[in-house]
Amino acid sequence: MNRYYCPYCSPHHQIQIQSKDGILICGHCGDPLVKNRIFKLNRLISLIVAVTFMSPFLLLIISIIINNLDKNTPEQNKSSLAIVINGKKQSI
Repeated sequence: MNRYYCPYCSPHHQIQIQSKDGILICGHCGDPLVKNRIFKLNRLISLIVAVTFMSPFLLLIISIIINNLDKNTPEQNKSSLAIVINGKKQSI
């Protein structure tokens, strides 16, 4: 991607020419070229909004993964399954 562009011409047909003064001008219309900004304000705001809406979902996934890693043995899962099925704790 070029750092300079002509705001009046099509981006597909831009020709950059350097004048005798050292200024970059458009080869089609002769207007001076404008420098692209690296960080555009609307892209920065949209990135902040996207991160704001996605952060609770990402925190939920991370907490589920951490809780699953903390489980000690599969025997705990069997006893909790017996409680759910029968309504009272039984040994398996």
